[in-house]
This record gives sequence, structure tokens and C-alpha cells, in this order.
Amino acid sequence: LYQAISAGVPEENVFDFMEVASKAAIGGVTSLETAVDGITTAMNTYGATNLSAKEASDAMFTAVKLGKTTFEELSGALFNVLPMAKQAGVSFDAISAALAVMTSKGTPTSVATTQLRAALTALIAPTEATAKAFKSYGLDVGNLKALMAGGERGRDRDP
Repeated sequence: LYQAISAGVPEENVFDFMEVASKAAIGGVTSLETAVDGITTAMNTYGATNLSAKEASDAMFTAVKLGKTTFEELSGALFNVLPMAKQAGVSFDAISAALAVMTSKGTPTSVATTQLRAALTALIAPTEATAKAFKSYGLDVGNLKALMAGGERGRDRDP
């Protein structure tokens, strides 16, 4: 409870949050402390108005279920990729799905988050070589950056 409050969960809904985190801990076969840590990392990065505790918990549980990772590994590695993902306009669901796929192929969770961060960085601030590579496929990196700069969850971007 203290960890949730100190991570920014408002006192008026901390018990609802703790119920979600408790279910995540049970489903994810981890400690309540680990579940609170991972869920609040995601919520604090994306903003509680953009990502609820249940949405964060569900996405994390799905990544654990479909990937080869644990709730503990995921909770401990999210800090590595989420700030860049938010900056790029990539949803938490998309990051969780990518981590599930990457870990299912054998990439350790901490390595997968590092690789995703690097890929997102290359898209946000491409080197000249990266821009040329995109251009060879008919893609303008400037337009990609404009598309990624849309809304928090990608809802208000053009297709």
C-alpha cells in the first residue's frame, strides 16, 4: 500500500489499484510488490488518464503468458523502454506485444527492452544512414516522426 501511494496512486482509489495489483501478482506468480512496481511504472510513464492499472496489468500478464518472461523480469525492465516508447507515441499494448514476441524467440527481457529502445531512438532521431535506408524503401523519416508525434495512444493519428 505504501509503495503504491509513494508511486503516485491517488489515495482515493488506492484500494481499487491494490485489488488489480493483487490479481496481477497472483496471475503473474509474483509478489505484490513486484506487481505494484511494474504497473505503476507503466501508469506513471503513460499517465493514469491514458493507461489504467487494469490495462497495464492485462498487457503485462499477456506478455508473460505469450512470451518467455516473468512478471518480475518485465517489471524490472520496463523502465528501459517505456519513456522512449511514450515519446515515440507507441502504446503500452504494442510494447508488451513486442516484448512477448521477442522473448518467445529467446531474447532475454532486459535485452529485448534495450533493443526496442534502440529501435525507437533510431526512428525518433535517425542517423543519416538510417534516413537513407528508409528512403530506399520509399519512406520519409520526417513523415514517420510526424506520425509518431500524435496522441498518447495513437488514436488521433492519421492512418
